Amino acid sequence: MPQRSRASTPKQSASRKRVSGGFSARKIQKRTIVFFVTIFAIIGSYVAWKSYAATSLILTSNEFIGSLSVNASMTKETVSSKSSSNVVQIANPSGQTNAAGVLATTSTTLDAGIYNACVSARSTTPSVSGNVSILSYSGASLGSDLGTATYTLATATAYTNTVCISFTAASSTAIAAKITNTTDGGVIRIGNVTFTKTGNAPTTLSPVGVGGSWSLKWSDEFTGTTIDSTKWNVQNYSNYGKDNFEDQCYLSSNATVAGGNLSLTAKRQTVTGCDVNPNGGSTYYWTSGMLTTRKQGGTKKYDFVQGYIEARIKAPRGNPYWPAFWLVSNGEDGQPGWPAYGEFDITEMYGGVPDATFGTLHYASPSRVQTSPDSYNIATKTPNGSLGTRVPPLVTGATNDWHVYGFKWGANRLTWYVDGKPFQYFDGASNSLYTVNSSGTATKQQSFAAPSTNFWIVPHSIDLNLAVGGDGPAYYGYTGYDTSSGYVNGNLAADTPGSMQVDYVRVWQ
Repeated sequence: MPQRSRASTPKQSASRKRVSGGFSARKIQKRTIVFFVTIFAIIGSYVAWKSYAATSLILTSNEFIGSLSVNASMTKETVSSKSSSNVVQIANPSGQTNAAGVLATTSTTLDAGIYNACVSARSTTPSVSGNVSILSYSGASLGSDLGTATYTLATATAYTNTVCISFTAASSTAIAAKITNTTDGGVIRIGNVTFTKTGNAPTTLSPVGVGGSWSLKWSDEFTGTTIDSTKWNVQNYSNYGKDNFEDQCYLSSNATVAGGNLSLTAKRQTVTGCDVNPNGGSTYYWTSGMLTTRKQGGTKKYDFVQGYIEARIKAPRGNPYWPAFWLVSNGEDGQPGWPAYGEFDITEMYGGVPDATFGTLHYASPSRVQTSPDSYNIATKTPNGSLGTRVPPLVTGATNDWHVYGFKWGANRLTWYVDGKPFQYFDGASNSLYTVNSSGTATKQQSFAAPSTNFWIVPHSIDLNLAVGGDGPAYYGYTGYDTSSGYVNGNLAADTPGSMQVDYVRVWQ
């Protein structure tokens, strides 16, 4: 069978980047009325990181003590009344903008740690929407937003609708849960709010090799035995990446947590139900795993603007594999689409060149701009040089061991790191790409057209995925591909199954 047509570069076909599904932009709530209930402190037992005593607290309106002063930045719109002994009702009268209730600590604090906050609620009117935010709290004032999730509730008689948020209390702090009803004429009732401690906050940890003062804002250490659904949307029967001619169908069963690590596992497995295969038919011959914090297969879990993010990752051996750790936006709710929002590829690894990592920026000017060169040889610690070891034959390269891949997103500079050492940066003032050698000397590579949108301030979410085949691996020598009647192995040389392993993902600001 003839070889299918391939793009001339590994990223010319970029549906993996284009698939929409970002998060709703946060809206500043201008009118609220604030109510408070007492929260008893959660006291955690601190031992080594990744070891903790799980504790939980359930808040109900039995602790409802009435309203305190309205936050100075808010104006009163409508009264959210306690409608019975065990619920708090939040009603949004017709013609109003929103109504909100706040459950907050009054005299006690949560100790430092990682928590899940889950709100059990029901709607007494059809399709009520809004958001839930966890915020720091001091006196009668709401502080910084530690995490936000949107919800849509159908009419129900039982409190079965649950909205969960994962957040980190980096130090002992008072916490408020703000539930906002944005549906005109809508009514919701809150049954309870449960705070469960899931880990100790790594308050002593700093970004690897990166100086400065940082505060941990979000992390997943992949403790336990299941993926934290308050932090990630796990893709299931998804052919995300089809316009890159990738060969995998993403299944939720291929994303697992064990031994303190996340594993995204690629398998030789024949499946249907994953939509149309771009190479013909509806059958896929590989499955794999993908996680995202954006609105893709679920509600938004997390996004951020500027800061430092890193992950410790080990790539699988083999020339069909294309693991990636990257930041994306959504292209919805007034935000620009791809590539105008600015795609930040922290690391992409192609199994055919297992010594190399690739860090790339995509943006619009107004047509797509892709920064290049973007490679770094981990084995020789050399940017923009030889890609090193090639597969086949099947050999072990530098990326097949554990390394920390970092990315610093500043107001006007993007910097890529491996194991705490910068290897390149993009300067926004000159729209120029610089490589950085092992001695710290920067060399300008080239300048690019100015971006047509200000991607520096667009919220971005986190993606982790292990693709199989497609334009990227083909560019670096892989000749396998799928057809409507089966899979052509070509020069396949790989460990099968093969897993992309992730020790942690952390975000600081």
